[in-house]
Amino acid sequence: MSKGKKNKSAVSAKKELESKIIEFFNKENQIPYNYKQVSAAVEAMTPKRRSEVVEILEEMAEEGFLVETSPGKFKATSRNTVAEGVFVRRSNGKNSVIISDDKETSIFVAERNSMHALNGDKVRVHICARKKGCEPEAEVIEVIEKNDQVFIGTLQVEKYFAHLVPDSKFLATDIFIPKNKLKGGLNGDKDVGKIVEWP
Repeated sequence: MSKGKKNKSAVSAKKELESKIIEFFNKENQIPYNYKQVSAAVEAMTPKRRSEVVEILEEMAEEGFLVETSPGKFKATSRNTVAEGVFVRRSNGKNSVIISDDKETSIFVAERNSMHALNGDKVRVHICARKKGCEPEAEVIEVIEKNDQVFIGTLQVEKYFAHLVPDSKFLATDIFIPKNKLKGGLNGDKDVGKIVEWP
């Protein structure tokens, strides 16, 4: 591997580690942790990776994302807030929440943090602390009110089950339908389906 490729790979690995640390502190923002506890939480087990954790923690404290509560112990700054809003689902995974208090504020919600909220659901979100220069991100902590979710799509009937492939751009997944719930629907039909459960 060339020196340039090695450097690029090292930078990429450090960025990934930094993202894991941000995610960790956004979930554990009330308690201070030392570098050993953070390293264990983000699975940075080698001496080199632990050294990178120390470096990242110090950088984050300088940038104001973390505060050093005592020598070597860090916690997220208290900028994390809870808000309510309307969830906007996108099939490309770029979900967001429009905050109720400020209709113009739209905050990104990663799929892993969506709690399977559907388009139009009223949700309570935790707005995560963020690094300087990065876009804010929210995590759904409660679906307060479900929006009536009915989808039009094409029915695909298999031997033991069927699924509806939605026309809507709000859903990136097909809707599973047990065969006893088809109500006479046939393969290729344009049908209407409703989500009743999302395990």
